[in-house]
Amino acid sequence: MELQTNTPPCILTAWITHETELRFWLQRHLADHEQAADALHDIFLKVIAQGKAFCAIKNPRAWLFQVARNHLVDCYRKDKHCLSLPEAIGAELI
Repeated sequence: MELQTNTPPCILTAWITHETELRFWLQRHLADHEQAADALHDIFLKVIAQGKAFCAIKNPRAWLFQVARNHLVDCYRKDKHCLSLPEAIGAELI
């Protein structure tokens, strides 16, 4: 039985071609393999959301890695821990 999909062939081709490299890149930048797998999934969903417009992208590999980089930046921002500063520091500036 053949799987039916509405995913444009350009997406499937790009994903099959670059998924392994993208996975290793994410694993190098994220300490946790589960986080890398989740990031890869999120990136794939962004690719799917592009639909046929993805086919117009001249360099799908560069696009995928840019989306991955942006995803990492978002993760780092979300996980960033802020330190509380003592109120006395603010008083010194006045």
